[in-house]
Amino acid sequence: MHSSVAGALDRAAEAAVNLLWRQWSALGVASARPARCVVDVEALLLASEWFALDEARLTSASETWRGTSDALISTQRLRNLAQRAALSPPSWLDTPAPRPNGSRRSAATPVTAHCALLQIQLRLLLGVGAKADCLALFLGRVADESLPMHIIAEETRYGSILRRVTRDLAWARAISSSRDGRHGVVAPDAWWRVLQLRPPKHNAWQSWWKIFARIAIGRAVVADASARAVTEYGMISRIDDLWATLGELLPWMTSLPTIPRAATSGAPAIEAWCEEIARLMGDDG
Repeated sequence: MHSSVAGALDRAAEAAVNLLWRQWSALGVASARPARCVVDVEALLLASEWFALDEARLTSASETWRGTSDALISTQRLRNLAQRAALSPPSWLDTPAPRPNGSRRSAATPVTAHCALLQIQLRLLLGVGAKADCLALFLGRVADESLPMHIIAEETRYGSILRRVTRDLAWARAISSSRDGRHGVVAPDAWWRVLQLRPPKHNAWQSWWKIFARIAIGRAVVADASARAVTEYGMISRIDDLWATLGELLPWMTSLPTIPRAATSGAPAIEAWCEEIARLMGDDG
């Protein structure tokens, strides 16, 4: 089906692939200018599977990194994100990637001192799990604002253990907790010094799994509509409905890469989101 919506989704997918390649570069397994945004490991792995037909090198980069750094992957979160997006989990999930001969590494080789490695560094320090990812979320948001629990839960996708985790972090005085259930990191500058990373000037943690999932879902609906001769109206309605189930996105730097729900119906809104998100992903890398 050749439509303006399909074209906009393809352009967004191209921008996503370019950003994914820059994220793999930040992790040391690709040759491109490293991304400046915080790399969300599970979002990167999922999206590399979802967009593999657009860029075969993503599969190779994923396999290479998993071969030396699989200990840094949260398989629980990987499954949770795939399930939340209603997309298939990676085909390799239950089959460990082959480890290169003589390799003892369990971490990426840093190629940048920028905040792209924030989640990786925190997982090396605190272990793979909700504590590291909660702190990555807080530190990656430079607005110095506390976040409500439902946002933390939606971004990290660790389920019911989050309340215990945020309580423990608060008791350890790593984060602050207000009576209305909002949480924020304590002494962020000290964390950046400990991690030996440069703090971001803009919001560097983005809703990557939702952004990549929106594009992948939209293109899957277009392909299905073309195969089953679904009308364009039916196709657009289906995209609207599936995007709505993913929820809203975190604000991006100085712009908001989403359309208010009242304006999300119809092709113009989908196209506008695709064009804006493609621009922002290009600016970020």
